[in-house]
Amino acid sequence: MYIDALAGTYGRHWCFMAEIIADHSLGGPPVFLVRDRDGQQTRISLYLEDHTLYNLRNFKVGNTICVMYAFQKVFPDGSHGVRVERLKFFEGTLLMSWSF
Repeated sequence: MYIDALAGTYGRHWCFMAEIIADHSLGGPPVFLVRDRDGQQTRISLYLEDHTLYNLRNFKVGNTICVMYAFQKVFPDGSHGVRVERLKFFEGTLLMSWSF
């Protein structure tokens, strides 16, 4: 994988998709516990400057979250997950089935 620094584009494209199984938001940034198709659980934290640019109603238990170019992050409490900082790289929606 490479990143073209001048164009700001990725040489390969990938998307992490997971089902939201719990909402762990406690007044700070939105944090979700998710499960991928292999049954692995991780958390996704949304660190966006403007939370009015997306609809939090799409991010509820049972819905699917999709994160483009997801990278694993170690959070200050020692847990691992995905930190989303760019709005254009994620979406939450209801998918009727897991048909990858």
